[in-house]
Amino acid sequence: MQDAEAFRLLVSSIRDYAIFLLDTDGRIASWNNGAAELYGYREEEVAGEHFARFYPEETQRSHRPQHELRSAAAEGRFEDEGWRVRKNGTRFWANTVITALRGASGELLWFAKVTRDLTERRQHELSLQRNEERFRLLIEEVSDYAIFTLDADGKVTSWNAGARRIKGYEPDEIIGSHFSRFYPPEAILRGWPQQELEVVKQQGHFEDEGWRVRKDGSRFWASVVITGLKNASGTLVGYSKITRDLTERHKREEALTQHGEALRDTVQRMRDFIAMASHELRNSLTPIHLAASLMANNVLDPPLEHLRQTIERQSAILNRIVEDLMDLHRIERGQFSIEREPVVLADVLSGAIEASRPLIEARAHAVQTQLPKEPIALLGDAVRLTEVFINLLNNAAHYTALGGHISLMVETDGTQVAVFVADTGKGIAREQLERVFQPFNPLAPHDTDEPGGLGVGLALARRIVELHGGAVEARSQGLGQGSEFVVTLPLLKPETRRANLIS
Repeated sequence: MQDAEAFRLLVSSIRDYAIFLLDTDGRIASWNNGAAELYGYREEEVAGEHFARFYPEETQRSHRPQHELRSAAAEGRFEDEGWRVRKNGTRFWANTVITALRGASGELLWFAKVTRDLTERRQHELSLQRNEERFRLLIEEVSDYAIFTLDADGKVTSWNAGARRIKGYEPDEIIGSHFSRFYPPEAILRGWPQQELEVVKQQGHFEDEGWRVRKDGSRFWASVVITGLKNASGTLVGYSKITRDLTERHKREEALTQHGEALRDTVQRMRDFIAMASHELRNSLTPIHLAASLMANNVLDPPLEHLRQTIERQSAILNRIVEDLMDLHRIERGQFSIEREPVVLADVLSGAIEASRPLIEARAHAVQTQLPKEPIALLGDAVRLTEVFINLLNNAAHYTALGGHISLMVETDGTQVAVFVADTGKGIAREQLERVFQPFNPLAPHDTDEPGGLGVGLALARRIVELHGGAVEARSQGLGQGSEFVVTLPLLKPETRRANLIS
């Protein structure tokens, strides 16, 4: 009896579960504290009452409570979930277990009923269901993407509106079919669909672009993303597949590729033509220039002398242009080289100034130079380096209005030297600072309507400097603000200098 009393006290004190006894007719015979808290009734209020009062009216009308008792009596146990009603009329979602209690001879004596409040869990489940339903409806209505799922074997298990539009199949035509039917025969022969799934098994994700086949047999260029779907235990149970139709983009890219190849072919043929024409022009210019030089040995009438000088000057300009074009062609073919030997920078700069002096004086420019007192030694090609600074000085003179100012200054830090060629000319727009080094990108002179040359000189200058291990940079504050070109070159190392002196 003491054990029975202890058990009764235990059950009575439990608050997380409603535990009570029913007689064989379903009337309440006991009531614990958990039942009082869950349902809101005191024991004296419900003692002798039928337990059907805790069910919603619609459930009572269907005689559900009586069915539960019959099932428990027949099976020994009945479990269910559903709505129940508290004393104040509010509902809660309950998990209910009814157990038949029988005597020693098997006769039915009581029913034990245990109820748990699972309202929060139910609300969470309903919320998940609503979210899943909204997500499902969203996916099904998307028409710009084919979104569908596959089982673990690669068979289609769902099919959205985008899949119908892009691939042409209705759900009942494709669900249950293997997804490889969307691939061209050549892809299927090499086992590509299965390879995609193998990658997903190993990496969890796969992306690809390639040809796919619609229901009508036409092909489209697809972007495909496949993701593995795993259950709670981490087992792969299927795949999600998203496909976009990128056929139009692919056509544009192919057209651009073909256009690019045609353009490259045209450019190459143009370069070959320029190289051939340059050779022919040089062959023709040489005797013209020679003839003008020989004529200088004779005393000519002033008009004829003026014409001779014009021929000599213009043929020299044309010869320089031809030489630049030929050098550019050599650079593009990887045949341009320099001869390295010890060079004194001052000699290079003096030679460049002297060569540019006629143009500078013709345009009445003032020139300022600032050179270090100590000789600066370089390892390089004196002729080619002189060409670089002639080009920069001629550009400064050419692109600066009459009576402008040009400066040439040198700075060194012991490991490299920087030569600054600046002018007060037309300047360069910021977006043009790098483009001026591209071949055939000329800028118009400051105060004439003539074209600014072929745009070859700066490209050659940069390449020559780079072959010496240096760099060329263009600077300008903008149009009308003048320009500055900075040539940086490595100095001749002391040990190299000593070795050359010894030899």
